[in-house]
Amino acid sequence: MSDELEFLGEYGVVQRNFDRLGPAVRSLQSTAVQGAEESVRMIRGVVSSVGAVVAGTGFSSARNAAGDYTVTFTAAFGARPSFVAMALTAPAVAREHASTATNGTSYRVSIANSATGAALDSAFNFIAIGPAG
Repeated sequence: MSDELEFLGEYGVVQRNFDRLGPAVRSLQSTAVQGAEESVRMIRGVVSSVGAVVAGTGFSSARNAAGDYTVTFTAAFGARPSFVAMALTAPAVAREHASTATNGTSYRVSIANSATGAALDSAFNFIAIGPAG
């Protein structure tokens, strides 16, 4: 196994030594998106199965219950961002639940076994992109 990548099941890969990728890649974690037609900001991250931040900046995370997580952004977006999450453990599937706040300050992510529907703890990655605040 590589010192830099950890393979989790059939579908997931976690970057273990993100700092080795260099400053240009690290700066993409929470920044304005160049070339976009509107002024947008992007945040990406990896969250562990216990709710800890594994990679990324500009957010905090917490495990609320089995398979239930909250991602909270440090600074609000200008409006609700687009948010996508992907579970990193097979056969898990992640579902995103939009924030009730119009500026999308937080999102809930629920993860379940794709075969049984039962709640399942799993690491996941996400990306949020939306209007700059």
